Amino acid sequence: MKKLVLILFLFGCTKPDILPQEEITKFVENQEVVGSPSTNVFDIDALGGLLFDNVNKFNNKPYGTLIVNKSNGHPVFDGEKSTRFEVRSGDCGWIETFSDCATDRSRSELTELNATVETGKTVSYTERVYIPSQTRFKPQGGNLLVLTQIRVNDTTQSTISALAYLVMENNNTLLIRTHRQFTWDWNKNYTITNTPYDKWIKIKYEVVASEKSDGYIRVYVEDKLLFEENRQTLVTKDSNLFFKFGIYNSFMKDAKESFGTQVVYFDGLEKKIK
Repeated sequence: MKKLVLILFLFGCTKPDILPQEEITKFVENQEVVGSPSTNVFDIDALGGLLFDNVNKFNNKPYGTLIVNKSNGHPVFDGEKSTRFEVRSGDCGWIETFSDCATDRSRSELTELNATVETGKTVSYTERVYIPSQTRFKPQGGNLLVLTQIRVNDTTQSTISALAYLVMENNNTLLIRTHRQFTWDWNKNYTITNTPYDKWIKIKYEVVASEKSDGYIRVYVEDKLLFEENRQTLVTKDSNLFFKFGIYNSFMKDAKESFGTQVVYFDGLEKKIK
């Protein structure tokens, strides 16, 4: 059972070691899925007690994001449930001010609701991600596939950016990417593994929230420090940090292969503030 708690963190700085899991769930493309809604629901087992909503408001598919049960054959890290995301070829949605369909994108993605943070606080998000073996989970090419984002939003400056995000790159490389300051320019890539399929991978993002240079971002994989970047993490003291996760494709026309059905699971979600 997952709980929301406030704790201190211990960290090391050795290279992560991803161990295979015994349970392997065979992925079947376009299978019908039994599950329950994952939006605007309080579920400690599947969502760590956090509230989420779809990034897109319109044209979300019924299979797009669901809370599923291990009794139906789905991979679950602990408890009875996990959160499953699926995007099929041709899927796209929109909100009133932005359309994935018109901007070469597709997604099934949840964004955290009611996220607030005070400057000087340490905020962490822990997740476990499970990617079943599947054809063209990330087609080769210049297209981008993002699974998790730690975002910063500042309405006073009209600024939205990602501090760090989980990316599947070409040749099955799972990595964390960071940006330069609050731009969308790449800073560095930190490789997690080149064998990401059919196992649970634990990732923790830890951020000291600060509008000054004394902030930092740390990412741990399997409780081992992957990297640390010391930097400003809030645009102003009024900025918010929040968590997004799911499947998000962009620059799709730059792919050298066609898109198939994409499926990913998340479990063990936790948010901690100190």
